[in-house]
Amino acid sequence: MIMKFYVEGLSKALGQKIRWLMFYEIIKNPGISVTELAEKLKLTQEAVSKHLKILEEAKLVKWKYKQSGKGAPSKLLYPSYRGLVEEYLKIKGARNVQLTDEDAEILDSFFFNEKARELYIKKMEYFIKNVSRFDPLLFVAINMIEYENELKSLVEKYKELKKLYAKAGEVLSKYYKNVSKKSS
Repeated sequence: MIMKFYVEGLSKALGQKIRWLMFYEIIKNPGISVTELAEKLKLTQEAVSKHLKILEEAKLVKWKYKQSGKGAPSKLLYPSYRGLVEEYLKIKGARNVQLTDEDAEILDSFFFNEKARELYIKKMEYFIKNVSRFDPLLFVAINMIEYENELKSLVEKYKELKKLYAKAGEVLSKYYKNVSKKSS
């Protein structure tokens, strides 16, 4: 049942190639506006907004407001790792897992820092070029297994990532403990 929920939830969000490409563009260009995203993908703003709503519901993107000048603040898009982590924990047996906003920010600051984001973009580009149909289980393998191992190598290479890695590890271990309690 948990696996079925996971596959359906992530497939809905990223099962259409256009949403997959949108997610990729948001990771590649954090802080992108809906207008810029629509221009890059050659879509109307209405179409982009419709697809973004689905990505937002899956907790794969988040909005931040940025004030520039005297007008209304700009609403900008950023990638979020929250949805992937919550779905992964469900696969592992956790029920009703929801990261706190603070924990989600800590994970995002690690997983989407400049060095890790470069690695993530390469993984996504490979996936886009070589996978004809979205497979949520393959996506989890790329994101939670290979990516995690490659991130460890990055952490060893770049000292500034060690602090972020330690914080992300603390957050994840807190939720993993929750998984082991619920599955026993």
